[in-house]
Amino acid sequence: MAKNIDQASSIGLDAAFPRHEQFPRHVAFAFVPVGDKRCHIYVEPLHGPLRRVHTGAADLDCEGDGYRWSHAFNLAYMAILGWSPVARALLGLKRRSDRTFEKAEDGARAQMMEEAMSALIFHDAEANGFYERTGDIPQSLVDEVCWIAHHYEARQIKAEGWRTAIQQGYKIWRSLRARNGGIVELNLNDRHIQYRPLPSVPHCHVSDLYCDAPARADSCAIRPPQEQFPPRATFMLVETKQDVAELFVDLSHGGYVNIGSKAEEWSHGNDGFRWHDVFHLANAAVLGWSPVIRSLLGLERRSNPIVWGREDDLRAQIAEEAFGVLAFGRAKEFGWFEARVVPPVVRLYMDQLLGRYEVMDVPHELRERALLDGFDVWRSVRKAGGGLIDLDFVGRSIAYRPIADTRHSM
Repeated sequence: MAKNIDQASSIGLDAAFPRHEQFPRHVAFAFVPVGDKRCHIYVEPLHGPLRRVHTGAADLDCEGDGYRWSHAFNLAYMAILGWSPVARALLGLKRRSDRTFEKAEDGARAQMMEEAMSALIFHDAEANGFYERTGDIPQSLVDEVCWIAHHYEARQIKAEGWRTAIQQGYKIWRSLRARNGGIVELNLNDRHIQYRPLPSVPHCHVSDLYCDAPARADSCAIRPPQEQFPPRATFMLVETKQDVAELFVDLSHGGYVNIGSKAEEWSHGNDGFRWHDVFHLANAAVLGWSPVIRSLLGLERRSNPIVWGREDDLRAQIAEEAFGVLAFGRAKEFGWFEARVVPPVVRLYMDQLLGRYEVMDVPHELRERALLDGFDVWRSVRKAGGGLIDLDFVGRSIAYRPIADTRHSM
């Protein structure tokens, strides 16, 4: 089926796709608070039962900055721009009738890009009153958002469309934060989004108004932990099927275990993004920091709830992924950093996305070295179509060798 999306239609970018792959044109989402810093999200279709589409969205920081309501931004993109890979994933509306759109426009990489965009905007919004006044959104930020989107169908969206979506998203977010939840109504035909409070029912907790209400969460048992990265480790990146890479770790002197990371290109071109776990491995080896690798290896520091909640949890993982995807986009413009020079815009991403985390206590020269060492190894992995990656956490180094080289050097 031919898809004509050269220009966004009045009802979004998916009008040429089957109905079951289109965004609903009228829909509401209920943001229901759970505890002090979490919420669940339910979808309320025009007709039909409620359905929980997201569980446990959280602030994921110590201060409680309201980030648990951040899906308001994705819903604003959906309502006003007719675009949001994150909202498509929440609703199960990937455009599977076209494999290219399913993977490149609706897949994990597009979702990471959208999350990266939201994280960058949130950093600026914190310093500008969360955009309560018209005109608070700087043009330089809007230009950066347009650049981030330019490899995707969202490149069709004009700067003023982005500005409106950001402004409206933060208007909804401020209401959710002030009222501790609420219902967000979307009308895609009119490109409109609005807030209304959750219903108030005497002697009834608000979560009881929604199907599949969550059970009370018990406190996590603290395990006697081995929470440190090992002194040395070997990983293997392998293309398990065409354009799909998976990450394995050597836990038994040559016996490799799949640790659950599967990556695809998720783009229209084959630029090697499927090997991007190398960058997380470089962060772990050179900096002793990588929320993503800690999660994959089960090394979260649960014995310290504050560190676990702030440094190792999902929001920190998203921040690391966000920085990686934006740095990767810029690397394409700078020869994949082969000259080992980090451009100022990438340093800015580092400050904005990672500034709240412990990694910023590491000297900036070392942070830049982790990035450049990661790209050195990535280029070798990309060229060979996989490889073994040796990490020396004590010596702060990462090295590549071919899979055919079976010697155990650690």
